[in-house]
Amino acid sequence: MLTPYNTKNVLRNIESVLKNQDITKLNKTGYNFLYLMGDFIAHYNLTGFQDYYTDLRLLIVDLEYSLPAEKSVAERDVNDKPKHNGYGLPYCQSKLDIVNGIDEMLPKYADKIEVAFAEKEKTDALTLAHALIEEYQ
Repeated sequence: MLTPYNTKNVLRNIESVLKNQDITKLNKTGYNFLYLMGDFIAHYNLTGFQDYYTDLRLLIVDLEYSLPAEKSVAERDVNDKPKHNGYGLPYCQSKLDIVNGIDEMLPKYADKIEVAFAEKEKTDALTLAHALIEEYQ
């Protein structure tokens, strides 16, 4: 039997990342759940994960892609009585609750993140363009 996730702490951490639009808010609790989701590539550690997902739009895309399969597997494990695929019901239920929680929170933040990071991308490009103009005038 596996130890269940602390559902509230995992969801609170992931929501903090999305709400603050800052991947550096991701801690070990949130990271240890996310990196085990299907379709997430190996990042070796929390810092590597944070470096890869500096642009949170990519994290949103990867979560949206991964969640349906994660939800399907988690539901299967919860309903696989009596052994719950060997993991135990508390673990399986905690995983399902987190997947459902992430699925519910993404729409709340996805558009805001898209706008903020697109604006940052534009500002960075304009800053670079101005620096190049200054250099070559």
